[in-house]
Amino acid sequence: MKVPMSQICIFYDLETTDKNPIGQIINLSFIVTDTDFNIIEEINREIRIGRLQLPSAGAILANRTDVIRHQESTNLTERDGLFELWKFLNDQIDRNRGITIVGFNNLGFDQNFLRTSFIRNGLNPYYPKKVTEGDLFVLTQYLSITDPSFPRPVSPKLKRDGSEKISLSLESMTKAFGLLDGPQTHHSRDDVLLTIELAKVY
Repeated sequence: MKVPMSQICIFYDLETTDKNPIGQIINLSFIVTDTDFNIIEEINREIRIGRLQLPSAGAILANRTDVIRHQESTNLTERDGLFELWKFLNDQIDRNRGITIVGFNNLGFDQNFLRTSFIRNGLNPYYPKKVTEGDLFVLTQYLSITDPSFPRPVSPKLKRDGSEKISLSLESMTKAFGLLDGPQTHHSRDDVLLTIELAKVY
């Protein structure tokens, strides 16, 4: 389906075996929407952890992955999964005159991780000029310091001096706006859907 230039966004999220790009993507979700946030197309993949990967305990705890169950659920290799994603993204770029790719903290994490993963698998890691990238975390930071009515959830973790600090995480913000009940699953598709709901609020 082809949508006019100003109407294409691709929201995305990655879950990985490490906070550094030396790790591997284990699940990914890229959802294409129009400006009314209607879902047009999507690609979601579970990628088997390679034999040379030693997942970081911190990353696995953060994304709540049951490694044994994950390995039993998929035989998709990193190379094949990333090629499918690369083909999907380039097909979207070829069919539409302009695209905005959006995530939550993607400019601080997902973007570099994805590019490194593409390079490791022999794929061009860069988008054409007609693709722009946005980050809802950056917008969240901006709104938190410029809009007095913007929610500032308190983090359960205290500062070093024992005082409270605010949390601008996806989980905190979606709970503050009544978009999330209970803990964040940290599965890529669930996180993308939360990001889309947050974009609707903004």
